Amino acid sequence: MERKLTFNKNPDAYFKYRPDYPVDLYHDIFESIELDENSYLLDIGVGAGKELIPFMQKNMFIDAIDIGNNLIDYTNQKYSNYKKLNSICISFEQYPVYQSKYDIVFSATAFHWIDSNIKYDKVHKLLKENGLLALCWQRSEPEINDFENELYKFYLKKIPDICKYSKNKEIIHSNRKNEIINSGFFEIVIEKKYNWSISLNYPDYCGLFYTFSKHILINDNVKQEINKELENLFYKRNNAYNKEFQAILYICKKSKINN
Repeated sequence: MERKLTFNKNPDAYFKYRPDYPVDLYHDIFESIELDENSYLLDIGVGAGKELIPFMQKNMFIDAIDIGNNLIDYTNQKYSNYKKLNSICISFEQYPVYQSKYDIVFSATAFHWIDSNIKYDKVHKLLKENGLLALCWQRSEPEINDFENELYKFYLKKIPDICKYSKNKEIIHSNRKNEIINSGFFEIVIEKKYNWSISLNYPDYCGLFYTFSKHILINDNVKQEINKELENLFYKRNNAYNKEFQAILYICKKSKINN
């Protein structure tokens, strides 16, 4: 199974365990563009729809797309009372180009899955002249403490490839920023980081852990070993651990393109 398809396996877990983005992140988006009941949003990679709520509070028209049919079904059911939501199971690559339709295109921890050869050009065409592209990514922040150190040593033995990825997060985000700039279609007008923490118990930590694509694909026998190690570590900490998170937001305006 491709990693980008793993999120479709359990939409309910994704909605339940993935942390909400900070309120300040949405505040900064809404400070950058005036949105009202006549505005149009395209959400790329809507997932289980966690990020739709702040936009729904603006009473705007929302088109939401995702490649996961279970995710789209979940989103449609959860927000069935919001009549201005149109959720479609389709990839962005296949999504029609509605020229200059949207006031804002938003994507949360999903834009990196899309073909970089077409995504910026296509979003540029979809946006109105003064429309904005808002991209954000969420990640857990590694800490230096006994819990993280013991866990990392265990992960090195059982899932070394994932540990390698974790160590390269700064490089990954730098590459994503450079990709936006080098596309030639957008200029970054706001770049901001948001830090927060959440207190997790053992079940919640495991639930969160298995919402990440690489973790979902771990062999079941290895998962059992990981769960046992986590249970032991949480027992030592009275079943509570404060997990640090960071979100990165890029708000981008359209560059002028000479046709």
